[in-house]
Amino acid sequence: MTFGIVPSSPETGYGYIEASEPFTVEELKDVLIKRFVEKLDQATAEQFLSTASPGTVTCSN
Repeated sequence: MTFGIVPSSPETGYGYIEASEPFTVEELKDVLIKRFVEKLDQATAEQFLSTASPGTVTCSN
């Protein structure tokens, strides 16, 4: 089981979890993890968030 928070801005101090399907925080449900991306540099974090689908969250590891 993995928990994360929906990022409000690009963050370099956390890893990113990309869900296999979109979801919102209002509809918490079980979803498969598409991929985990380790801590990103600022430019990559900005790009990741601009192209990410709903369901992308950050986590501290």
